[in-house]
Amino acid sequence: MTANRDGRQPPVLGAVFVDLENLHISIRQEFGEAMDRTIRILQALRKHLEEDLGISVVVGRAYAPLDYSTSRDLINDLSLLGITPVHVLASPTKNSADLMLAIDCMEFLFRRSDIEVFVIVGGDRDYIPVVDRIRQNARSVLVVGPRYATSGDLVTIVGQKNYIDAVSLLPPSLRVPAAWETPPVRQALVEPPKVEAPETPLAPMPESEPEPEPESEPEPEPRPALETMADVELIVADPVELEDLKACLAVIVRIQSRLGVAEVWLGPLYRHLNEALPAKNNLQRKDLISRLANLGAIEIASRPRMDEGRVSGTYSVVTVNWKHPLVLEANPD
Repeated sequence: MTANRDGRQPPVLGAVFVDLENLHISIRQEFGEAMDRTIRILQALRKHLEEDLGISVVVGRAYAPLDYSTSRDLINDLSLLGITPVHVLASPTKNSADLMLAIDCMEFLFRRSDIEVFVIVGGDRDYIPVVDRIRQNARSVLVVGPRYATSGDLVTIVGQKNYIDAVSLLPPSLRVPAAWETPPVRQALVEPPKVEAPETPLAPMPESEPEPEPESEPEPEPRPALETMADVELIVADPVELEDLKACLAVIVRIQSRLGVAEVWLGPLYRHLNEALPAKNNLQRKDLISRLANLGAIEIASRPRMDEGRVSGTYSVVTVNWKHPLVLEANPD
C-alpha cells in the first residue's frame, strides 16, 4: 500500500453486507427482544472495524423484507449508521436476502477494486461460495454472526481469526435475557418409535485352514456398561457437549419416527445434522456420532449394498440403544 505525501498509510476500505433478518431472528430466538440488540451489534461492529481494525467502511447494506409502516425506526437507525436498507421479496417461508447479498458482494468485488475487506454479517452455510470467490480475488473476508447460529463450516473456511461472534459486540448486560424477556424454547426429543429391527441372516463362513494366531498384546478389558446418567456425566463432564449429544440423538429419533424405520443411514444423517447443528463443522458433527457410539448410546453397523442381486459395496447405518441412560434421559416417556 502506497503512503500519502505526509507519510501516513491510506485507510483500508471495507464494505459491510448484513443479512438483517437472519441476524434479527438469531438474536430473537436466543434473547427474546431483538431490535435494540440488533442495532447495538451493528453500531459496535462499525466502531470495531474503524477504531480497532483500521477499516474505513465506505459501503453498508442491510437486506430484509421491510415494511416502512412497521420498520420505520429500524430504517432510520440503519441510515444513521451509514447502512442502506434494501427491501427484498419474501414468501411465508423464504426471502431472497441471502441471494441479494451474494449478488451485491460479487458486484462490488468486480467493480470496486479499491475495496479490500468484505464483511458479511450472517451465519448461513450458503455464504461459503461467496467467501471462496472473494478470497480467490485476493480480498479479505470477515464473517460476523452469533456463534450458536453461525455455520461451523463457514467459520472453518474463513478462519477463526476472521470470525467475530456478534453477541460479543453487545454490552455485558445485554448478553443474557432480561427477566421479562422470553427465553428460547428447546425442542424435546420425540417418543421413540416402536419398530423392531429386521433380523438379518448371517451367511455361513467358508471353510478354511485355521491360521496361527499372531503374538500380540492382550486386548484391554471392555468399558463397564453405563447404567445411570451419573455414569455418563463422569465421562462427559462438559454440559455443552452433553446438550450437543442429546441434540444429535434427537435428529436420529426424529428420522426414525418420521420414516418408521429401526435403522438410519449414516450418510443422509450427516446432512440432517448439518441443519440441526449449524454451528458445528463437518468434523465436529462426525465426532458427535463417534462419541455417541463410544458411549454405547448408538451402534454403527455396515450393511451390504446390493446391485442386481450382487453385493456392490457397503453402507453404514445407525441404531439407537433405547436402554442407554443418555437415551432414557432424553426420552423419559
